[in-house]
Amino acid sequence: MEIQQLIWSEDEGWQTMVEGEPASVVERPIDAHLVLYFASPTILAQQDVFKELSHHYPYAHVVGLATDAQVAGERYYEEKVSAVAIHFKHTQVRLLKGDLSKMQQSYDTGKFLGRQLLAPDLVAVMLVADDLIPDTAALAGTLSQEVGPKVKVFGMSSAAGLGILAAGADARTAGGQVAAVGFYGPHLSVKFARMTGCAPFGGEHVITKADGRELLELDSRPALEIYRKYLKKASPNEEEQRVLFPFFIHHREQPGRGSLRSVLAVNDETGSLILGGAAPEGRFAQLMYASPTEVALEKERRKINQEKLQPARTKGDRLGLMLSTSARRSAFGPLTQKEREVFQETLDADTVITGGYGGGVFVPDEKGDLSRYDNFSAVLMAIQEQ
Repeated sequence: MEIQQLIWSEDEGWQTMVEGEPASVVERPIDAHLVLYFASPTILAQQDVFKELSHHYPYAHVVGLATDAQVAGERYYEEKVSAVAIHFKHTQVRLLKGDLSKMQQSYDTGKFLGRQLLAPDLVAVMLVADDLIPDTAALAGTLSQEVGPKVKVFGMSSAAGLGILAAGADARTAGGQVAAVGFYGPHLSVKFARMTGCAPFGGEHVITKADGRELLELDSRPALEIYRKYLKKASPNEEEQRVLFPFFIHHREQPGRGSLRSVLAVNDETGSLILGGAAPEGRFAQLMYASPTEVALEKERRKINQEKLQPARTKGDRLGLMLSTSARRSAFGPLTQKEREVFQETLDADTVITGGYGGGVFVPDEKGDLSRYDNFSAVLMAIQEQ
């Protein structure tokens, strides 16, 4: 596997990344099979990123999305584009895309993509989706159900900003899109770890009434009423307070295996909460507190080491993907940089690191279960050919 890493800024244009930093080095483009990019919404509104990357790598699938911040090498940026071009030596890549806007289409599109991608040698699927798709959780869940528990389904949804609310896949950015990249062959190693940085903050409640992302009732009481009891003096109308208190939503039978949903807005008239993902009726919801401390980061460091995120020794390049969320970045503030450093320290020093902070992430399950949609966690991927 061979990787070229690029970064674009308004002042410097396209630059090559060398040892984790932008450098004035002009490299001949490799014969890439896949190009991934993470771009500021402002830049996507003004710059034809897809066209430029397609010109540099004419035989590659080009897939990208809008992110509030971009990870490139040793730091994260704002108002830039972070891109990697990948040439695989032994792995085949296939790209499919869909267009959906209605709730039921999330299920149907997930099934369609999964069935089209399924093959005996399918190893992993990367999903890139519009954050405004009605049910992103159903999209990931049905796709992973079709491809089976041994196939890792990961990825992220785009961040909102200046009307750029979508992912681009072999086309300029447009709303309601989803792209799925299938990776085939026995030589590809895909490892991952999930970072949450949250602790329980209250008891469990049953979701008794919900409509998509709108959480209407918990334990047959208005959801906002219960939420306010936990926040006490803090106002749930203030974003800086809401972002610190996401919900952990799970099945009764799987108490430790669920998804985090941040509270995006409150509706005083209906007493409801607007979450960063669907809140199915009958599930359990537990309030969490985001604890962005050095102690929490050290705990996460031990966790990702235990999960053996470190790549094996090979002759080819290694790719590290840091897929995180805008809500997490808002809650953790400056410690998001330290979180990225934890990821880098866990990997080999020569690993090429890219990624971004988007609307949400698709998390492969550690127990071979379905992929989950989460709009607060960070997913760390280590990808290489062996």
